Amino acid sequence: MTHPAAAEDHVSPSAPVRVAVVGGGPRGISAVERIVSRAAASGRGCEITVYETFELGSGRVWRRDQSSQFLMNTPVAFPTAVPSDATVEDARSLGLDTPRSVLGGLTFNRFRASWRDVVAALPGFGLTEAEQRELDSLTPTDYPRRAVYGAYLECVAASLRAALPAGVTLEHVRAAVERVWPDAPHAGPFRLRAGGEDRVHDAVILALGHVDAELNPGQAKALARAGERYFPPGIPCDIDWSRIPAGEGVVIRGMGLNFFDVVSELTQGRGGSFSTLEDGQLEYSRSGREPRVVALSRRGLPYAAKPDFVPGEEPREGAFATVERFEALLAEGPRDFDSEIWPLIRADADLAYWAVAAPEAAGELEAIREEARGGGSPESALARLGAFVDGRPEEERLDLEKEARLLVGRSFSSPEEHRLAVLEAVEMDARTAMNPAGSPRQHAVFALNQARWALKGFVARGILTEESRHRRLRGWFEPLVEGLASGPPSRRIAEFAALVRAGVVEVAGPSPVVVTDTATGRFRVTSPWVEGQKLEGSWLVEAMMPVNAVAALASPLVKALGEEGLARPHRLIVDGVEYSGTGFAVTGTDRVMLGSGGTPTPGLHCLGLQLSSLEWGTAIAAESDGAWLGSALTIADADAIADSVLRRGPQD
Repeated sequence: MTHPAAAEDHVSPSAPVRVAVVGGGPRGISAVERIVSRAAASGRGCEITVYETFELGSGRVWRRDQSSQFLMNTPVAFPTAVPSDATVEDARSLGLDTPRSVLGGLTFNRFRASWRDVVAALPGFGLTEAEQRELDSLTPTDYPRRAVYGAYLECVAASLRAALPAGVTLEHVRAAVERVWPDAPHAGPFRLRAGGEDRVHDAVILALGHVDAELNPGQAKALARAGERYFPPGIPCDIDWSRIPAGEGVVIRGMGLNFFDVVSELTQGRGGSFSTLEDGQLEYSRSGREPRVVALSRRGLPYAAKPDFVPGEEPREGAFATVERFEALLAEGPRDFDSEIWPLIRADADLAYWAVAAPEAAGELEAIREEARGGGSPESALARLGAFVDGRPEEERLDLEKEARLLVGRSFSSPEEHRLAVLEAVEMDARTAMNPAGSPRQHAVFALNQARWALKGFVARGILTEESRHRRLRGWFEPLVEGLASGPPSRRIAEFAALVRAGVVEVAGPSPVVVTDTATGRFRVTSPWVEGQKLEGSWLVEAMMPVNAVAALASPLVKALGEEGLARPHRLIVDGVEYSGTGFAVTGTDRVMLGSGGTPTPGLHCLGLQLSSLEWGTAIAAESDGAWLGSALTIADADAIADSVLRRGPQD
């Protein structure tokens, strides 16, 4: 069995197929790896051209010259641009003819462990001394610098060049693609314009990654008023943070992942340092070059830290929200998230929570787990677990929404009372994340994350109704799980607490309001929940990436594709009203683009972030040893696209 592909009658199997990959970051290099590996297995000739203005592999986001303060949000053992042998075997178990990688499953963790041998085989590629030292110091559970992951990605690109089979070429063009259009309506070959030059390709793969977006009205207004003192959403490594003067107030809006990059750059990046006290807490020593930071978010707290479970001692796999149960639900057609999916996820979180919170009930909980794992309808096991939870004191029960919004709805009589509440919350989070074994909450959070990965691939396969996916999965569950389970490494939260104690960071209360003082141009921050809190700064930073919505992208290429009628946003209907989705409209496992009239253009494919209307979590890398149609889905997409373009062949 092979991937579905639209093979053309006029393919010339003797001539090489000409493939353009637009974007040479992680998704683009995964596409190249799959094309090369499939070409090596089939003997198919191929001319691959990657259009990328930055280095091949690392691209814009993961480039190696970025600040050493910027850390990855996943540990070394997690991400990969190349399918491991275990992932390929999972694909083959589904009846797919997926070939092993020509790079032998070079995951990031494998690169960490064997970088000397890998680099020695690449005369034209090298690592800096700092990169070598870091790779030697890393363990599979460490969170490395982003620049080091960039070195891995560039090494993958160099390794692919060295492993090209006969009849396959790889060219890197350092130019931005401005326009793509077919010779005939919705049919190849394709003309591609980059750097003032037009080229012809038989297939085009859009692996655009993070793209700048147009500012929304509020952001545009802030920029018009504040000028250079306003930092709109952006990629942290693109921004000159030295523009913010020492000692001045800077308001940072958003306490998600970008927030920690910004704060680290403004503190440790300017010579500040942390030391560990006898009680295990961190203490911050100022350099004197820091600005005064005002941090704010709707919930009034940063994302919670990821728990540091020791490998082999993680909570057990879920019993309710399992791949087998999701397969059964998928077979029955699109389901409702609230009534059929969420109860399973919530049940696994409860099981994990009470396994730690109520060790005296281990036998009863194990019986419920075994019944749930037994297959068939989960209703009886859900009812037993519900009865168990109802029998516990209400104040002891797990309240996930409350855990995600600890300060929301609480009134504080003074800024100091609020500051102490913030410290209590983040210190507890850091402490339990660093030592999660005895924390019921951290076990529940781990279970949430497990369920998310189990569900990921099924979302792309259509397990949810359109309305349920839009309103409940993305509108409610995604913010919940991101705040609880997608946070930074635990040390970042410990550092944040130290910065609050040192007075370097002040935190606004929940539901903050930012107003620009027209007389002074300063940004004033208040919260309706904190009496007397008045914070301000001369600078305003939006600590978030550019919005990933194709209709808002400030990309000449994306705009041109829409004008040519070759691309449109996915359209969804909720309550009888049509909306534009965040991602491109595509069809098939090879993610062929749909044009303005819903007509596919064979040979024009999308991979990665702009599939966000179909897939969930498109910004997250494929997982090493992950399930083919689960946590390694982005590689499965790349493989299906590679199979399709190689079968398509040269066009007349």
